[in-house]
Amino acid sequence: MIVEDRAHKSLDLNPRRHPRGASYPDKSQKHVAKYMWDVALLSNSEMHFIQDVPRLLGGGDYANLGHAKGGSAILLADGFRENNLTGKIYSVDLFPRNKLLRIATQELARFKVTQWIELCSGNTDEWAFKLQDKQFTFLFIDADHTYQAVKRDFENWNSLVKPGGCVSFHDTNQEFSHRAIEETVALMWPELKEYHIDRIRTFQKPL
Repeated sequence: MIVEDRAHKSLDLNPRRHPRGASYPDKSQKHVAKYMWDVALLSNSEMHFIQDVPRLLGGGDYANLGHAKGGSAILLADGFRENNLTGKIYSVDLFPRNKLLRIATQELARFKVTQWIELCSGNTDEWAFKLQDKQFTFLFIDADHTYQAVKRDFENWNSLVKPGGCVSFHDTNQEFSHRAIEETVALMWPELKEYHIDRIRTFQKPL
């Protein structure tokens, strides 16, 4: 059985040392974010940014690592709907109990975004292999926030991002996540510093 290392939850083991980014204006026409507080583990600015990503990057395949209750995937899907874009969001999580997968499916129906989202039950390593034929426009890394997991997720998934596509990381104020980012993507891809939104940092794959 896979068990997530929760050491990143401890302020003693993993102090939040790094500054947060700027706020992000609400550019949504449907304002779905205001209904997301019980679903999304994101700040208001982060929700507005995630919902706006499809407008900024266009359609295509997206990958969302760390589905939880589905907040980020639903916001991305609503961005597809709002901007009349085609594509699919592959949202990966362990869903260790059938009840959690059932709840996640119900939330997609509640927000009427089922057609844009494919729930991928399992760990991020196995789904990187299963989806190796994809070229993603956007990758959101927000699963296990330990140093090893964040680093491994980028290493496993970066080749699946198409040139010009982007990867965003959540909870970058945590020391573990920050160090993994600095040792991987920050050495390879330019950062889009205007999209350092609260705890999210975004990098673009070179053409």
